[in-house]
Amino acid sequence: MKSIKTIEQLVEFMNHATVQEHPKMLRNIDIPKSIFDLHATSSEEGYTRNCLARTDDYELILICWSPGATTAVHNHSEQHCWMYQISGNLKEKRYSKPQGQLHLTRESELTQGQFTYMHDRMGFHSLTNVGATRAMSLHIYVAPIDQCQIYNPEKGTLETKVMAYDTATKTLI
Repeated sequence: MKSIKTIEQLVEFMNHATVQEHPKMLRNIDIPKSIFDLHATSSEEGYTRNCLARTDDYELILICWSPGATTAVHNHSEQHCWMYQISGNLKEKRYSKPQGQLHLTRESELTQGQFTYMHDRMGFHSLTNVGATRAMSLHIYVAPIDQCQIYNPEKGTLETKVMAYDTATKTLI
């Protein structure tokens, strides 16, 4: 497989790839950060979700993280999720939920060029930008996720969250 150098090439690959081919594709991403910068948005208080492409089979989301931004502990509605770290450092915490209580099972830090995979059978997770500057990550969901379950620590319960985009690239959708 040749390297993927543009978002358009990534979309073309996704339009024909099987789920089993996604990890190989991630290893071949060679898209300059400057291309992702064209689609990046920022928030002083958190993170932004920027849709680069969406079909019935997948969605590509560029997430831009301000320093210290973190997600709620959440699942992926039984969908496959690959995440490729474009810039910055994110800490991922994974949790199991036996008998209703969350238990931390793993912590890892993702740096530029690394990728990870998540699925509900692996539990729940949260992500945090642990760097002093903005971070960017590419999330590939197979199929698109319109809602997920987030953990409410005050109530100790799961709640449904409807997902939304901060921006959507109309030319690629």
